[in-house]
Amino acid sequence: MTTKKFRVMLLNGTVTDTLYDTPMDAMKAHRGDIKKLIEVAEKKKSGSVRFSQDEALFVSQRSQEDLEISHRCGYAVMYNCPSRQRIFSGMKYFEISDDFVLEGEILKLEKYDRSLHSGWSHVIPAKEKKVWKWVIFHKNTKMLPRIDVETKYKTSFKGTQGGISYLKLK
Repeated sequence: MTTKKFRVMLLNGTVTDTLYDTPMDAMKAHRGDIKKLIEVAEKKKSGSVRFSQDEALFVSQRSQEDLEISHRCGYAVMYNCPSRQRIFSGMKYFEISDDFVLEGEILKLEKYDRSLHSGWSHVIPAKEKKVWKWVIFHKNTKMLPRIDVETKYKTSFKGTQGGISYLKLK
């Protein structure tokens, strides 16, 4: 659904960031300093999604080599796609091997392309018939011993089906 909003161009040529519901609201806010009104179509999302700051994405079943590649490249690859309704930029991210954890924050999710994501192109997927389908970019990552991270967050990282799950941090 789209709604009409209005933005104001001032006499000095600058355009305001504020969106107004009606032209009258814009005129009241800027009185005699209006050069013109700009009509803007604003899309409304159906239903709002609330992101939980105390939830983290948990990617399991990784080898030590996988963690090192992911840390070096700044992204991880996977077969399955995490729910786009549940992940967001800045969300806590854990990539788990038997002994270590790569802890960081999610930047974005996109489809895997062998030519673009060459850091993982030499790694053969564990299930040879499958191919990588998704890439999760991450930042502020650090490699930590698994036992230290489990103690810090008071949880044990159990393996998950499909390798992707969500973990409550609090």
